[in-house]
Parts: sequence; C-alpha cells; structure tokens
Amino acid sequence: MCSSSSSRVVVVVVVVVVVVVVVVVVVVVEGVVIVVVVVVVVVVEVVVVVVVVVVVVVVVVVVVVVVVVVVVVAAAAAAAAAAAAAAAAVAAAAVAAAAVAVAVAVAVVLRAITQKLYIGK
Repeated sequence: MCSSSSSRVVVVVVVVVVVVVVVVVVVVVEGVVIVVVVVVVVVVEVVVVVVVVVVVVVVVVVVVVVVVVVVVVAAAAAAAAAAAAAAAAVAAAAVAAAAVAVAVAVAVVLRAITQKLYIGK
C-alpha cells in the first residue's frame, strides 16, 4: 500500500512538473514570438519611413532641378532676346547712318548742281 501511494505521489509530481515545464515553454515561446513580431513590425515601419523620406527627397531634388533648368532656360532666352534687340538696334543705327549718308550725298550733289547752274548763268 505504501508503495502504491508513493508511486501515485511520484506520478502526480511528474505530471505537475511536466505541466509547469509545458506552461513555462509556452509562455517563453509566446514571449519570443511577440518580441519577434514587434521587432519585425518596427523594422517594417522604419523601412517604410525611410522609403517615404527617400521618395520625398528625390521629388524635392527633381523639383529643384526642374526649377533651376527653367530659370536657366528663361535667362538664356532673355539673354538671346536682349542680344537680338541689340542687333536690331545696331542694324537700325546702320540704316539711319546710311540714310544720313545718302541725304548728305544728295545734298552735296544738289549743291553742286545749283552751283553749276548759278555759275553757268
């Protein structure tokens, strides 16, 4: 009888130890799983934030480059327009100088003609 009751106690102790070990293992595994999931979620969120920041930086750089190109092209166009206006002004001055030269030549010729006519009388 004594051995039967002590073997029952041993069985109960073994069962209790196994249950405690299983519970501890389950709790530890759940804790590890929770930690792994939290770490993965945090890493994914950090990666998403980094990707968003990189995309925003790239968009800002592209916008700045486009604005700089537009400003440079506009400045070049303005410089070309100013050069064309200066060339037109030079051409107009040349035409005016030629007109003055023609007028002076005509005046000289007319003066010579009138002098000949005057002397001839």
